[in-house]
Amino acid sequence: MTQAKIAVIGLGLIGTSFGLNLTKNKKRNYTVVGYDIERGRERTAEKAGAIDKRSGSIKEAVTDANVVIIATPPLAAKTVLEELKDYVHGDALVTDTCSTKAEFLDHATRILPKSVNIIGGHPLAGSDESGPSAAKTDLFEGAAWALTPSTTASETSVKTILALIEQAGAYPVFVDPIEHDQHVASVSHVPLLLAVALFRMVRDSNFWDDASVLAGPAFNEMTRLAKGDPEMGRGIIETNQTALTAWLKNYRDELGIIIEGLEAGHDIIGEVQEKESDDDEENLRAVSGYEMLTSLLQQTQTERLIFDEIPKGRQIPEKGDGTTPTFGDTMGQMLMGGYLYGRLKDRMQDLDRKEEELKRRER
Repeated sequence: MTQAKIAVIGLGLIGTSFGLNLTKNKKRNYTVVGYDIERGRERTAEKAGAIDKRSGSIKEAVTDANVVIIATPPLAAKTVLEELKDYVHGDALVTDTCSTKAEFLDHATRILPKSVNIIGGHPLAGSDESGPSAAKTDLFEGAAWALTPSTTASETSVKTILALIEQAGAYPVFVDPIEHDQHVASVSHVPLLLAVALFRMVRDSNFWDDASVLAGPAFNEMTRLAKGDPEMGRGIIETNQTALTAWLKNYRDELGIIIEGLEAGHDIIGEVQEKESDDDEENLRAVSGYEMLTSLLQQTQTERLIFDEIPKGRQIPEKGDGTTPTFGDTMGQMLMGGYLYGRLKDRMQDLDRKEEELKRRER
């Protein structure tokens, strides 16, 4: 029986870590081949056991491949798609690991053969280190893995990518590609740019030599993302410009509120409604800038602690009977979001039950 072939294009941190998860399977019936424009990365990945063999070109890597994983920065992924479009196998699965999804999915669906199954992917995992030497088998353990299947992706291809994600220790989150880019801009891409801004603000000051000696965990953690790959950062900026701009403007507004409170200090800046007990009527009380900021800190602390306790991502839960969701369920989750789809499905089931009840009464 001919072994299946999985091609990994791009052997940096993500691609090599994914490869390590593919090759660790002792019962696998597939071969993992790798390609990277930097040939040294191929050798490092092969030596680490992340791929079974190197490829001399993208053509060689993807020809007859059943699964193609594009693990490159967003802008490079478009170039890879252009290079592989004439060689990708009939009903192969093509997926990626780019941190933006709408542009990749749009480009892939326009240029790849209609028979190819396209499923955009984004593992919410990473490190401030880069390259194949930083790869780890457990990099994706417990991480969300966003999936954006094209409307023509087959059920078999969805099951295949789900199996690969499960093998890597991650959990799937089905999401619309535009929704993905908007949300990830706020929780991943904006923090990157804020890290850059914070580091440059202090680094470019006249006090850097003294301040750097005093920099502790807070500064180090908040600027960690600034150590990331600049090429990756540029790809994020170019493929998610609109969402980034909107979120940064919102952040500017939040900073404006904090600055207003600081400038006011003990001065009164407004009034709040409050009551001392349930029996008392609500009264207006004047608040200073410092009181406003203290209230803001308290409220945010509570909300942040709650955030730590809630499940992350919109996982597709198991049904009460222990069976896995249908393909219609997974596609509904992807197109509408887990919460809205769940509400719609509950509503439809209620209507079905009422219809059945009416039929019984008529009989």
